[in-house]
Amino acid sequence: MHAASYQELLAASKEFQDLVNAHKDTAEFSDVNNIVYNGSKSNIIRTTGVAHDRGKDYVKPSGCDQLIRKEEREIGDTVIYSLMQVSSDLSIVDLDLSFTFSFSICATINAYINLGVLCFFTWQVLFLAAPVIFMSVRLQRYYLASSKELMRISGTTKSRVANHLAESISGAVTIRAFKQEDRFFAKMLEILDNNASPSFHCSAATEWLTQRLEIMSAAILSSSAFVITLLPLGTFSSGGDKIGIVGRTGSGKTTLVNAIFRLVEPSGGNIVIDGQDITAVGLHDLRFRIGLIPQDPILFHGSIRFNLDPQGDFSDEQIMEVICKCQLSEAVKEKQGLDSLVVEGGLNWSMGQRQLLCLGRALLRRNRILILDEATASIDNATDAILQKIISTEFRNSTIITIAHRIPTVLNCTRVLVINDGMHSSKS
Repeated sequence: MHAASYQELLAASKEFQDLVNAHKDTAEFSDVNNIVYNGSKSNIIRTTGVAHDRGKDYVKPSGCDQLIRKEEREIGDTVIYSLMQVSSDLSIVDLDLSFTFSFSICATINAYINLGVLCFFTWQVLFLAAPVIFMSVRLQRYYLASSKELMRISGTTKSRVANHLAESISGAVTIRAFKQEDRFFAKMLEILDNNASPSFHCSAATEWLTQRLEIMSAAILSSSAFVITLLPLGTFSSGGDKIGIVGRTGSGKTTLVNAIFRLVEPSGGNIVIDGQDITAVGLHDLRFRIGLIPQDPILFHGSIRFNLDPQGDFSDEQIMEVICKCQLSEAVKEKQGLDSLVVEGGLNWSMGQRQLLCLGRALLRRNRILILDEATASIDNATDAILQKIISTEFRNSTIITIAHRIPTVLNCTRVLVINDGMHSSKS
């Protein structure tokens, strides 16, 4: 440690000369009696002839004191900036990284599952999947080359915004005292502009990738749809058929329905649904999965709720939704709601209402196979129109078997089965 006057210390110590020269524009040394120097730039202490205790005798800061405080502020600002940068990075690790990772895992699994299902049912999609995957990888690599750097720049400029804001808040009193509000405000606007530019370019890069992926998807879908329209009729099956069964009275139409529900066991041959022989399926499972709307609707003594959902598998909201679709909400509300009484056979309800209730029972269970056994033979034209509209919209993905005496009833079916004395012939 060296103790000397300012002039002596300036002449004897090269480190002190460098410090003075570095801050000669800002330092104003006045009333300096003695300087105590221990070889460190940050440990310069001004002393007078008398030792001072800051609690008892305060001396106005000299130029050296101001210089020291300036260095301390610069060091403190650096520490604050570093801490805020670390805090921002930890926030990304704790929140954004976990969310992005989980989303990426789910999206990848979903993509592979969809591709596997498509390849299992239509293996021809592999010829299209290979170039699509190749193009997607190329686009993503091109995108990542610039997006990673843009995200880094955006994070850096965002930290500067937070740092400047924290400094302005902590030094608000000093800023107002020296009337520097405009300068700090202009600095904030400049920093915000510097941050907005990389943020905008990050969004633009993401939109660039999204637009090209969507264009590629649209091109594939449109070209596939165009090729399908050029294929001969009947090349592909829709999977849910609308089958009409017609024939004279006594030709065997009702016997066929009884055989499907295994009310009678077939004496020969077999009935196969989705590759499964119905004789190998339990009666409960078979009958629960096939919906039936007979010519004479079957209702039981009890409430509306019991007739639509005998096993109590559905909520009141689901039952009321089905009733609204069947356009029976007014009639049900006029009575006692879902607790409305239904006598044996439903004789306290009209024939059309009974038929719609049977339709609601099938609609509630969402059967993939629906059998209409002369369902519109005993109802008026208005109810018939309602019934046909509900069936065409709500069961468009189901197989519908319509049994009818009259040909016009089955005109909209994709296949027609004509039965005569137990023998049949089919037409598409």
